[in-house]
Amino acid sequence: MDTLLIVDGNNLLFQTFYGLPTSIRSKSGKPINGVIGFISYLLKMMKMTEATHTLVVFDRDTNALRKEINSQYKANRTIDWASVSEDESPFSQEADILKCLEYLSVKAIYSEGMEADDTISSVALEYKEKMRVVIASFDSDFFQLIGPNVSVLRYRGKNSTLITLDSFISQFSFPPSSYSLFKAIVGDNSDNIKGVDGIGKKRAIAYLTGACSLLIKEKIEKERDKIRQNHEIIKLRKLSFDIPKLEEMEYMKDRAKLTNSIILSECGIFN
Repeated sequence: MDTLLIVDGNNLLFQTFYGLPTSIRSKSGKPINGVIGFISYLLKMMKMTEATHTLVVFDRDTNALRKEINSQYKANRTIDWASVSEDESPFSQEADILKCLEYLSVKAIYSEGMEADDTISSVALEYKEKMRVVIASFDSDFFQLIGPNVSVLRYRGKNSTLITLDSFISQFSFPPSSYSLFKAIVGDNSDNIKGVDGIGKKRAIAYLTGACSLLIKEKIEKERDKIRQNHEIIKLRKLSFDIPKLEEMEYMKDRAKLTNSIILSECGIFN
C-alpha cells in the first residue's frame, strides 16, 4: 500500500528551530538551524514511513472559524512574529525551507481561510481509504483522525513514536473518535481552552469508558454547554478547498536519497 506522509510544517519548524542553536549560520551570517533540522527530520521521516507521497502544510494562523465559537481561543498566543528579529523567529527561515522542498519536489501548501489542522484533516480524510496516511506532528488533536489506515508520528529520532489505532486504544481505552470529546472535557492550555474544573485525564477516561463514579458523571454532565462549545473548537473537519492530487504529492526519490548537506548545498543554504 502507498503511504502519504503529511507534515505539520509549523510544528516541525518550531521543533527544529528551538531544538538546534541559532549559532548555526551560513557564510553570510544568517541563522540556518531551522532549515538544517527541518530538512534532516523530513528526510528521516520519509525514510522511516516509507512514504511514496509527501505533503508539507504550513499554517497561515487563520482561526476565525473557532474564534467565532469562543473569542478566547488561542488568546494566549500573542507574539507578533513580524516584529521579532530573524535570530528569534522560526519564520525567518521558511523561505529557505521552501527552496529545499522545491528541490526535492516535495509539495508544500499554506492553509488558506482555515487552520492547518483542518487542511491536514481534510487531506487525510480524502485519502485514508486509498492509502496509508501518516500525520507527522506533536499536536495531539490529530489523534481523533487515527484509524486502520491513519496514524500519527511524533518524530524524535530513535525515540520516535508512531501512534496507531491499537496503540491509541491501549493507552486511552476508548476509540480515537472520542478523543475530541476527551479534550473538550479536560481542556487544552496551549489553545486557551478551559476544561471542566477538577476533571483530569484519568477521570475523563473513566467517564468515557463508563467507569467513573456517579459524582464525577454528574459533575461532567453539568458542564454540558462548556463541553459542547469546546468540542466544536477541537474537532477537526473536512473542508472544501483544492486538495492536492496524488501525482502532485510525489517527490524526487533520487534526490530524497541524498544527504542533508548535499541538498542544502545544492540550494545555496550555506552561502
